[in-house]
Formats: sequence, structure tokens, C-alpha cells
Amino acid sequence: MMQKNILIVSLLLTTLLACNDITESNTLDSNAIQYTVSVDTPLPPNLTKGTPINSVTNVTFKNIGVLGYHTPNGFASTTTPTSDFLANVALNKSGTNQWSFNKTYLWPQTGKVSFFAYAPFASKDNGITISPVQGATPSLSYTLPASVANQPDLMIAAPQMDLFKTVVPLQFTHALACVGFDVSGENAPIEYIGIKGVYTSGKLMLNMANKSPQWQDLGGMSTNLYEIGLIPNAEATNPSTPVMATNGYLMMIPQNLSDDAAIVVKFKGIDPKVIPLKKAGTATWLAGRKYIYTLKEGVYTLDVVVKGNNCQYTGGNVSMNIKSIYTSQAGLTQNLGWKAEIVSSSTTNPYWTSSFNLDDLNNQNPNKNFYINIAPYTTTSTIDNNLKKADSVLYQNIKDLSYVNGAYTTANCYVVNAPGWYKFPCWVMGNAISKGASSATINNQACIATKAPYYQNYAGTNITSSNQLAIDTNGANAQLVWSDAPDLVSNIGLSKDQKYIEFYVSPETIRQGNAVVAIQKNGKVMWSWHLWVTDWALNTKTQVLGSDNQNIMPFGIGRCSAATYNYAQRSITIRFTQNTTNLTKDVTIVQQANTSAYGENVCFYQWGRKDPMIASDGFGAQSKACFGPTPFAVSTSTTPVSLNTSILNPQVFYCCTTFPNNWETPISYTLWGSNIVTDSSIKTIYDPSPAGYTVPNIYTIYAFTRMGHKFTTTPINGCQFSPNNNDVYPIFLAVTGGRGPHDAAIMGNTPGLEVGYYWSNCNYATTDPVDKNTYLNLLFSVDKTPNIFTQVNPSASGLPVCAAME
Repeated sequence: MMQKNILIVSLLLTTLLACNDITESNTLDSNAIQYTVSVDTPLPPNLTKGTPINSVTNVTFKNIGVLGYHTPNGFASTTTPTSDFLANVALNKSGTNQWSFNKTYLWPQTGKVSFFAYAPFASKDNGITISPVQGATPSLSYTLPASVANQPDLMIAAPQMDLFKTVVPLQFTHALACVGFDVSGENAPIEYIGIKGVYTSGKLMLNMANKSPQWQDLGGMSTNLYEIGLIPNAEATNPSTPVMATNGYLMMIPQNLSDDAAIVVKFKGIDPKVIPLKKAGTATWLAGRKYIYTLKEGVYTLDVVVKGNNCQYTGGNVSMNIKSIYTSQAGLTQNLGWKAEIVSSSTTNPYWTSSFNLDDLNNQNPNKNFYINIAPYTTTSTIDNNLKKADSVLYQNIKDLSYVNGAYTTANCYVVNAPGWYKFPCWVMGNAISKGASSATINNQACIATKAPYYQNYAGTNITSSNQLAIDTNGANAQLVWSDAPDLVSNIGLSKDQKYIEFYVSPETIRQGNAVVAIQKNGKVMWSWHLWVTDWALNTKTQVLGSDNQNIMPFGIGRCSAATYNYAQRSITIRFTQNTTNLTKDVTIVQQANTSAYGENVCFYQWGRKDPMIASDGFGAQSKACFGPTPFAVSTSTTPVSLNTSILNPQVFYCCTTFPNNWETPISYTLWGSNIVTDSSIKTIYDPSPAGYTVPNIYTIYAFTRMGHKFTTTPINGCQFSPNNNDVYPIFLAVTGGRGPHDAAIMGNTPGLEVGYYWSNCNYATTDPVDKNTYLNLLFSVDKTPNIFTQVNPSASGLPVCAAME
């Protein structure tokens, strides 16, 4: 924490009454009046107005006002002087320590003369006026000049009574109180210091009754501020250094201070502080005394509390709390502004993500929590070069992914083959439109025939007609759910008409990977879609197999080939500076180095669900890395969930630890379109396949077991298939394992015991109480005894899908 200290006031009082007379005599005509001038106070030798004078050698005024009263009878008193002899005549400084009138004044032939004097001589700038009145005690009027530079160190001389033909000794005494300030702190810029609420005018009697200046008729109580003179760029330092200019002292009228008398100090960026003078240690200013008020800063604080600044390569959120305040000695606080700047970065692009912007950091509420999203570290392998080299799609030519082979066909999975801008319809559920027309994908006849429940939307409403496949996008928003590659998709949002989800795939970060995006309203997901970034295109020629001549995809949905990614450590240092004090605080964010490698991997699906689950890393029992605001999660509930619950939570893998280990309730055998009554199949709204493809039926799965095949372990464990039973093996299915129904743990990927699973869309038609609620899948093993056959698994299992062409 960086901090400073303000505002305690204390008083240093210096008595200025010690005598150090310096007498100068000038030899004039023997009958001329001669003077000696002295000052009674040894003060610092400052030489300008607004500064107390310490000796005759340092007097800056050029003349003295002299009044002489002739007493013909030879004597006089200070209360009843007689006729004027010298009526406010200027005694001018004629040289070093030499004083004279403009003309020679001679002693009268008879009687004596009483002398009164003041300095400096009255002028319109210094606030002094005098009007000698015959037969009355002389006095002057004084009004404090607004400018400290014009404020004189007003002095009066002790009256010299009944003199005749002798040197006139004018011994001056200070008539005002000298007020100054000492300020300590830690480099806090000072804007002004001043005093208000004091008397600024009065009448000063020149008779020096009681041997001290006598003030009367005080007035002019100030509402305005009388400021001291400050040096340029004055700052409160620790230890304190002078902040007052040489003419900076306030020369104030002696007085009893009122409750309104106060010091006002203004530091840069801080509201003015008002301190009653009575609390500063004195209630009275006396003539000839110097009052030094010591101001000590309160507390300036600039504190940055950071959480998450040591990030993994996968990225994350860095939270910062900026506390930039001033705290007075009374405990009152005031927020202070600050700015941020990047002072060092290990990369040429210091932001790492578009959301990291200095404009977002600056001009914040000075005491506020905020977050910086640190983007996942992006790098590529040679396998991704084909994607990088593809022509990028510009926004003005944004590509509609639902436009396939000259017609609009929606899906739950869209394939991306190049960087750029894309969109797809979000106003209907996946698979709701086929070749430009509404698709009969709700499969109600099969539901009725098998007594299975109706299909549902996110709200749990049964879908009984294609009219209910629409999604109300009014007031909705789109967002990323998760991705298995860093910064794979960005700029996710709705189109202006709110009918499409738009997103961007950057040429800098494109790589093979998968993402799930969703449309939501009021925090609830209404539907979600799978984005598969791959160099495999939908129009790629496929192989025909099976008695029904289905064309099969050459690998599982969401497949990513083996790759290695190296990430170097990177760091960035942000400097926060408090505007008022220039206090600084540096924060360094580090993203750790990492090397990640993936074997061949594909997405996993729980039977009947449209949303992919995160794949394994392709090597063993570990999951692939997951990025995004709502990463992959596992629910280990002992009870199944409703169909609409799975729609609301596309990122959750729903386990079930009780028989029959199905994730859904009530159980539905037709979610992926198999009609066990008619042996037909149809693509439903929950089918996870891209446009033109569907989850393979039972015949396709059986066909794999009857065609030519061979197992391989180099370079990837898997099985190659030959649809025509010859030496050409165009179909390769990798051994990727799956997820267990009880805990979502990776299964079938143990080295030496690798197993490949691939779902069919079919329930296992049996009356066996154990197997009747299971679903058929292809299984092949690559171990000491390679084999291929069909198997059954409960719907809570997570297995790949190798889609077949519709």
C-alpha cells in the first residue's frame, strides 16, 4: 500500500521583542533635526513586502512617515498634543542607512517638539492612510491588502516627547502579527494556503500606550481568503521543506480570534480543508509575534489488490480492486482519480485479448472492483496450417452455415473450415429446417408407438407440432458455453434482426477444435449449438457401406487429429498512478509456460443428447483442456434429470449411479430418431450431426462388423475399414474411449487395452430387464486380441458418434 499523511495543525510562536538596535546618525546643519533609526526585532533577512523586517539594514521601504508636534510651553503629553510641526512628512532613505527629508527642517527657536513615526510611508497600495488632527493623538488607519506581496510589515516608533536640539531616536516596533506555515507530507502538491474569518482593518494609535501598539475599531471581518505566497510547484515533503515564497508571510492585524477564524488549505485533487484557528493552539494574535502553523498531511492511499495474476496458459480472469483515496485526520475519505499504463510487456501485443483495454482501466470509479479477461495462450501446430491458409470470410460477406447445397438446412452442429465471419439461424431449434422446409423431426409417431414421452423445449413444454420449434429471440443474447481450444471463436452475438447468431474465427487463433454456443434469455439457455472447426468439409466424398447403402463420415463428430502445442511464458506490467500525488503501484500479470499435446480425439455424447461433451486428451484418462465461462462439468446425481434440464445445461454431463444408469427421465427410446416398431429412422431435433448427416442406424453399425478391416497402432491406435472388402481402407475410426455412466471418467483408453466405441441411434430391442434400457453401439478393441463387435451401453455413457449421410 502506498500512502501519505495530512492534516494536523500545530503552532510555533516566536516572540519578536529582543532588542538589537542598529543606530545610524546623519550629520546635518547644526540646527537641523537629526534622526537615528532602529528596529527592535532580529528576524530572518527577507527583503520583500509580505515579510517581517529584522533590521534597519534590511529595511525595504523607502520612506518613513514622521509627525512632529510643537509644544511652545515646553512640554506635552501623548494624549493632548498641540499644534502641528511636521504633518506626516516623509523621511526618505537617501543612502545606505541614511535618512533625510526632502528639505531641511530646523528646530523651533522656543519650545519643544514631540515626534511620532510609522513605516512604511502611507500609500494606496499598502493599505495605510493617515490624517493628522491638530490637538489630538495621532493615529493611522490600516486595511489589509488582498495581495500578500503588498502587505507591509507595519511598524510604529515609540513617541519621543519634548525634545529640543537633540538627535531624535526613532526605535520602531512591529505593529502587526506575522503568520506563516510549515507543511510536511510526502510530495503532495499544494494549490493554496490561506486564512479567512479574521479582522482586516482597524485604527492604530501612534502614542504607544503601555509601550505596545494599540489597535482600535477593528472591522472588515473577512469572508474572502487571504493566501500566502507559495514557491513554484510547492509540495508537502517529509521532512518538510520551505513552501512559502520570500514574500509569502501574511501580515495580520493583532486581534482576539473569532470562532470563524480558520486556515484553509487545498492540496491538488483534494477538497479544501478548513481548520479553525482556535484549534491550532492560540486564540489571540499579538503584535510583533510570528506565528508558524505546521500542517501535516492526512493519508493518501493507492492500493491495488490483485487476484488471479498468475494465470495458466488456459487463461482466466484477473480481478483488481483499485483503492485511490484521501483520508483526513478526522477519518473522512475522498476518492481520487488515477490512470493506468503498460510499462512493460513480453509480447508485441500486450493485450492478449480484445477485452483488455487501457481505456477500460482509466477513468474508473477510484474505488472499484473490475476484471480483466486474460485470453488463452494461442499457438498452432503444423496440422492447423491448412486452416490458416484458407481464405478468410469478411463480415460484409458473412457466411450462413445453414445454407448447404443451395438450400437452407439447420443443424445442431455446424462445420467451419476457414477463418472469418459466420452466422446460423437461432430462431429455430436445430434440425428444424431441412432443405428450406420445416422438418418433421419431432418424431411424434414413434413417441406414441413406443409410449415414449413427447419431446420438450427448454421450458419443459411438450412439442407436438413443428410450429413449436421456433425460439423467441426477443430480448435474448448469445454467448460461448465452452471450447476445447483457446480463443477459438469470438465476437459472439445476435444479428441486428436477432434471428442469427454471429461469430468470428480469427486467422491468428484458428485451429482444429470444438465450441458450444448458446442463446439465452433471463440467464436460461434456450438452445445451444456445436461449432466444429476442422479441415474436413461437409461436401467431402464419403464411402458407401451397409445394406441400406449409407455413406459414412470417415471419423467421429468433433474429431481433432493429434498435435503438440508449445506455449512460452508471457507477462505484462501495468502501472497505476494516482492523479493527485503521482503515487504509483505496479502490477505484473504472468501467464505460465506450458506444452500441451493431444492424441487423436473426438467429442463424446450421452445417448439422445444434442450437445457434445469434452473429449479425452487422446492419451489416457485425462480430459482435454476446456475454456470458456461455463466449462464442462459433471453431475454425479443418483437420479436422472428431465429432458429440458439437459437443454438448459449443455455443459453438464449427467451421471446416474442407479440402475438402469440412464441420464433422462422418463426414458425415451426415440430421441435420436430410431423407431423400433417400424425399423425406420429419422433425424430428430436432438440429433447432434451436421447438416446432411445423422446418427447411424442399427444396420450401419452391423455393417462395420461384416466388412473388411484391420487394426493399427501406428501412428494412431484405431481400426481401418474397407467397405468393399478389398485392400483399400478409406475409413479410419480412432480408439478414443468414452466416459463412464457413473462418474464421467474416461474409459477404454488404458495403454494396451484401448477400446473404440461409436453410438447407434437404436435402443436394444429386448425384454431382458437388464439390457432393455440400453442402446446399441459399435465396439472394437486394439490389444493383444483385437476384435470388433456390437455392444450395449446405458444412455448416461458418453461415447463418440460417427455420423452417416441422410
